[in-house]
Amino acid sequence: MRLKNVRTNAILLREKDAPADEPPIEWLLLTSLPIGNFQEALHVIEYYCCRWQIEIYFRVLKSGCRVEDRQFEDEKRYRPCMALYMIVAWRVMFVMMMGRGYADMKCDSVFSEDEWKTVYMILKKSPPPEQVPR
Repeated sequence: MRLKNVRTNAILLREKDAPADEPPIEWLLLTSLPIGNFQEALHVIEYYCCRWQIEIYFRVLKSGCRVEDRQFEDEKRYRPCMALYMIVAWRVMFVMMMGRGYADMKCDSVFSEDEWKTVYMILKKSPPPEQVPR
């Protein structure tokens, strides 16, 4: 059986003004998406830039939530577990992004009082402080 031909477009990106001690970054992106103009090329680049976040999301699911270690006998048990872990992974990523962008933000901006106090006691092995930590 002969496979159908697939039209592939390529975008070569080169870093301008790379640091003197570093070689410029180059990306060669291959896509089956149409690229007829500069705007369409930018659209493909934007998709590729999201790829790293997707990789991190699945790493949180696999390493942080250890979903691959779960042993279920049937799909009826697996699906609710995965649904819960997907929400947990999303929240972990959200908290990481907020922590990087707003390091001085108090934790109650993201967590309920019960959540942050529980996490604090588990991590610090001491009672939570009176004032909400950052």
